[in-house]
Amino acid sequence: MKHILERHHPEYSDGSIKAKQTFLEKDMSIDEVANAIESIMKQNRDILLKNGTTFSYQIRGTYNGVEYVVGFNKGRVGQFYPE
Repeated sequence: MKHILERHHPEYSDGSIKAKQTFLEKDMSIDEVANAIESIMKQNRDILLKNGTTFSYQIRGTYNGVEYVVGFNKGRVGQFYPE
């Protein structure tokens, strides 16, 4: 969660910006970030059951009308950002 907030949330940003940088909504709470990730994982339940989370890949889904990407790396959520 720390990486996601520091790289993609304007309130918690560490100031580093890449050439292609995406930001979450400024008023999105930490709980809402967690809820959005959970919602997108539920939307992709079949893919997660088939693939597991032990290797790197991304899933996509919608939360509150916004398209997001959730990325997995070594069994952990390592990415979450709007498309």
